[in-house]
Amino acid sequence: MELKKIFFSYSRADGSDFALRLALDLKKEGFNVWIDQQDIRAGSEWDLEIEKALETCDCLLFIETEKSVISNNVLDEVYYALDQDKKVIPVILHDSKTPFRLQRLQHVDFTKDYNAGLTHLIRELNGSAATEFFQPGESKVQQKNARSFFTKTSSLILIITFLVIAIAAVVMYSAKNKEAVNGSSDKIVNANDTTTGEEDVVDIDSKMPAKSETRGTEEAEKKTIKPGTGNKTAERKRVNLNETFGGDWQLVDVEPKAASHRGYLKIDELDEEKVKIKSYIQFYYPKTNDTAFLSIFNGFAGCASCKLQEEMKITAEDIAVATQRYKILKEDQPGIGKSGDTIMNEGSNKSIRASVTLHLVNNKTVVIKVQRTTPAELSPGIILEPFVYSFRFAKVD
Repeated sequence: MELKKIFFSYSRADGSDFALRLALDLKKEGFNVWIDQQDIRAGSEWDLEIEKALETCDCLLFIETEKSVISNNVLDEVYYALDQDKKVIPVILHDSKTPFRLQRLQHVDFTKDYNAGLTHLIRELNGSAATEFFQPGESKVQQKNARSFFTKTSSLILIITFLVIAIAAVVMYSAKNKEAVNGSSDKIVNANDTTTGEEDVVDIDSKMPAKSETRGTEEAEKKTIKPGTGNKTAERKRVNLNETFGGDWQLVDVEPKAASHRGYLKIDELDEEKVKIKSYIQFYYPKTNDTAFLSIFNGFAGCASCKLQEEMKITAEDIAVATQRYKILKEDQPGIGKSGDTIMNEGSNKSIRASVTLHLVNNKTVVIKVQRTTPAELSPGIILEPFVYSFRFAKVD
């Protein structure tokens, strides 16, 4: 596959020089490379340029260093690329703790020999060993072996399928006959049934009791609750919730209004009682004229195994807010910009504490609310006031 654009994701703290060197070498080989050090012009809005490059690239190189594996900005870029099914290649510069979602991706090692690593990376980018790279959850089984396997076992599968259908038909037929017999007969009380209390045992060959007698018996039966049946209504409601709300949801609106937003919600049914919830939410704060302001809100929340309810708390895995500071040039500076240009001076991304609540509104709408009741200092001079953000999701058909 010919790559249209290769996006570099790295930490400037300990990967800047290496990333620039690698980008230049790949450009010499004819690859279309995007790296912020060269491709964001003076006066451009840094976050919007990053977003454009991410959306238009089809491959992301993750420069793995000690700082990049713990950088929220870098991991946001990498996880966005994964969620958009873009090709992600970890490039190992320093031995470090690889993020969980990237551990199953084939990597290119630069820790020992730069030239050998570059040769390997170029070969992979050219697609000579494309089958070595796979997205999380995909299998690397060769198609030839798969075809051979299905060819040899197709007859056996057909036989087994036929037998299963036949057995299922017999079981269903027997069950229906049993229900029909029970429905047409009078009430028969099992001698071993301890739930009947002092109710009379009626012989099917005896004369039916009078209507006034049976009415009292029926009312007594309605009041009798057998062990284990008290929670059936709640269980049935929970199953209905799982069936109704299970699936994929897309973020469609944010309150208060944002410059732009993206996100997803996924509810996977684990069994009749439990579900797995996974969500990602992001929006850009409206641009202000200040030189120091809030820029991006990011959030990951969910649960590994929980009971779905109409309103429930879910775990805030990471809630982070990015801030930016801009500096306006008062005079021309060669190589930087002209007088009046706005350049990025500093940017930061800080994780904060917040509570996350999931609301099941109806079968087409789910709302996630993220709330914080106290102010949070994000960087010197920039305070995030208490907030309630609402994210509305629509079911993906």
